[in-house]
Amino acid sequence: MHEEKTVEFNDWYIIDTPKTLDEVYGQDTIVNHFKNKQRDQKFDKSTMLVGQYGSGKTVLAKILAKSIACKNTNDKGEPCDNCPTCNAVNNETYNRDVVYMNGTNMSAADVDKILNNCFVTPATKDRAKVFICDETQGFSPAAIERFLIETASPKKGFFFIFTAMSKLQGKNPGALQSRCKQWKMKIPQAEEIYPFLGSIVLKKKLQLPKEFLTEGLQFISENCNLSYRQALQMLQQCVEGEIFTVEKIKETFDVVSYDDACKILTHLSHGVRDKLVFETVTGQDYQEKLPLLLMVMGNAAAYAAFGNAYIDSHEKWKWKQPAEIANGPHFQKLCDTFDNLATKAYIKRGEWLMALSRFLLEVNEEAPAGVSKLDSGRPSVAEEPKKVVRRKTM
Repeated sequence: MHEEKTVEFNDWYIIDTPKTLDEVYGQDTIVNHFKNKQRDQKFDKSTMLVGQYGSGKTVLAKILAKSIACKNTNDKGEPCDNCPTCNAVNNETYNRDVVYMNGTNMSAADVDKILNNCFVTPATKDRAKVFICDETQGFSPAAIERFLIETASPKKGFFFIFTAMSKLQGKNPGALQSRCKQWKMKIPQAEEIYPFLGSIVLKKKLQLPKEFLTEGLQFISENCNLSYRQALQMLQQCVEGEIFTVEKIKETFDVVSYDDACKILTHLSHGVRDKLVFETVTGQDYQEKLPLLLMVMGNAAAYAAFGNAYIDSHEKWKWKQPAEIANGPHFQKLCDTFDNLATKAYIKRGEWLMALSRFLLEVNEEAPAGVSKLDSGRPSVAEEPKKVVRRKTM
């Protein structure tokens, strides 16, 4: 008989997600607070972590849950990360006294059923009962009300850890947050994501081209929507697909980089009508480009307002490109154009084409010296070949 082969997932963002506080990047204030809680073994009854996707909310929630529930903590109060309690959290089986609930796929009835069953008895397998309530903004008002009841009169040996991306539902969305020790997750920055990716490369002992380790990782860090999770997913795809140049990364992930956005807006603010501008105006992915273009326009507007007054010498490089945009003769009109576009929840293709084409027609009929005009692809009248008329011979 043939031995049956098992199929396993190989997602780095799951396998290599931080399991201890020392592995968490970019959240130093929260990490230090949780380390103090571990050391003193005195934990908050209700904790809420608020932040954008990919910032590490769920990762921190799991580490905190293990710290509370694990029976084999070391002298620093850190969970052993090897016992059945820790494994149930790491492997997401949740078959002990740590309970996981996700607001994106649970009804109020589901929440009631879990809480009613769990509050009947204290923890029997772990040191305490811990409820991880992930994506709390997705819970219905009725479910939020139930959480309000349980957190209003906390019971000994029961802990709640909430995560949320945005405001909660219900008549008083701030009521539940007011019952919790609330922490605002810091939005990861490229300079924090870059060393995180480097640590993964070292951990996995990957042998990668030098160019990728410098320019490639830096590009991923700057173009992962400020998300550790997305950055790790992009890294894995690059390694497995042997995508090691910036150009190939841009092509594979259809990335419009910050540098690309700056170049596009610089050309527009100076009235340049070249191939780059043409592809931006007529391209199909304008909806995806718009948030980045608006962010860069915001930086340029900030530079126009404040100039160099508050820019430190070591940060001048960050403002060089926004300065070039702001110094364009048509910058204000470009601001007005993007302001009008930004007010719409959805921009039809025709609106996008009309807005930017009208801008270009109004600000500049001729391309600046040294810049070739956009070629329509059709020959001019003077260039059209003359027809050759041949007379019939007798």
